[in-house]
Amino acid sequence: MFDLIIKYGSMPSTWKGIIGIATAAGLVVSPELAAQIVALGIAVIGAINVVRNEKK
Repeated sequence: MFDLIIKYGSMPSTWKGIIGIATAAGLVVSPELAAQIVALGIAVIGAINVVRNEKK
């Protein structure tokens, strides 16, 4: 499951779609908040990579 999340979460089209849907819904994010969201996303991906098992 984590592999699927990482696979689609790392695709730019996924983020473009999420941002497009949020924009269409009227969500406005300040630049400061956007930077914090990106930092949080990177931290979550890093934490997932630390705990997941690598397949060889």
